[in-house]
This record gives sequence, structure tokens and C-alpha cells, in this order.
Amino acid sequence: MVKIRFYGEGTTDVGRHKKNDPSVLQAFVKNILAHLEVPNDFEWEGYHIKKIPIHGRRGKTKTGTLSGFKRRVDAAIVDAFRKRCFNGVVFVVDHDGDKSRLEDMIAGRDSARDKNYYLPTAVGTAKYSIESWLLADRKARRDNLGKSGGDDIGKIEEKTRPKQKVWALLYEKYLKDDDIEPKLDEWKLKLIVAQKADVEEVMKECPVSFKSFVGEVEENLLPIFKANL
Repeated sequence: MVKIRFYGEGTTDVGRHKKNDPSVLQAFVKNILAHLEVPNDFEWEGYHIKKIPIHGRRGKTKTGTLSGFKRRVDAAIVDAFRKRCFNGVVFVVDHDGDKSRLEDMIAGRDSARDKNYYLPTAVGTAKYSIESWLLADRKARRDNLGKSGGDDIGKIEEKTRPKQKVWALLYEKYLKDDDIEPKLDEWKLKLIVAQKADVEEVMKECPVSFKSFVGEVEENLLPIFKANL
């Protein structure tokens, strides 16, 4: 079975570090593969970008916080390649108003490839954060985030505080009532929305960042899954 290493900024994006937790990013990739009409079953591992191992020239490995997304993507691909158990990589971070991040990530992918560390890799920046993608499908919002989740909230990718909007909707529906048992984790609630999101709707509402990421998955990961049909 295909196995993918997911890199992201935290538990919402990729689950707990070095675990196979279902996560928002994994759910979006599954939805995209189904949209592209290929089987979307795969194994995965989530990895936090602040914990990427750095491989030295003599085979030594250290863990440190790398600066710059070019270096991070390069190191991520090298590490996944050396594990010899992954068929591909997904690396997605929040846009946070930094237009250069995606270019730097693509440069990091090219850098790893130039050193003969090649794994099919889809990169993306969620504008302004991955919560923007969660807000994009109005029906998924309404069904899973309460009645006000279905309200018109305008142009998604122009909102600079999507995390706060998602939190407000989660609090309204699930978290303000102390009688709810068991208490649900925030990242698991976000996962529910991601699993229900319609790819066409998210592309329509996030035509810059999500549509670009769908293209990355189609170009770089789709061939892996077609080869395993």
C-alpha cells in the first residue's frame, strides 16, 4: 500500500508527531484523490516541521529548528527518502501573508532532487491558514459547526484570522456547554469538517491556495496511486 509522510505545523494539520492520527491535511488529500477518481486508501505518518531531522554528510543526524522553508522542505524529503518506506511526501504550511513561502518550498523540493533525493512531493500554503480551507464548504460548515456556520462569511482567502472564526464556531456548537461528555478535542472537531468538505467547493472559495494544492497533488502524487491500481 502507498505510504505518505505528511509535514505540517502542528496537531490540527498532521496529528500528533510521528503518529498515524487522522488529520485535517490527510483528510483533504483523501478527498482530492477521490475527486481525481483514484482509490484513496493509503498509510501515513504525521511529522511536525519543527522536529525534522537534519542529516549530515557523514551519516550523522541531529534534530534542530531549521530556518527558511527551502531548507525545511529539502531536509524533510531527505529524511523521508532515507527511511525507505515512503512513496511520497506532502508538505503544507499556513500562508500567514508571506507570498514567498510557496516559492521557497518548491526550491527546497528542487534542491533535494538535485542531490538525488527524489520522492514525489506535493507542497502548499493554505491562505491564510489551513482553517481557511475548513471554512470554504458552506454545507460542511453548517452541518458540523452549527446553524451560524452556514452564514455567508465573504471571501475566505481575504480573511486574515480564520483560526479565530473556526474556534468561535466550535465553541458555539460543542465547547460552551459544560455538560457535553466526553469533551471533544479541537483538532478532532476540525477533522470532521475536513472529511466532509467538497473539493469543488473548497477550490471555488479558495481559488489561490487550495486550487494550487490540488494541482500539486494531481501532478506529483496521482501517478503513484495510478501505478498501484
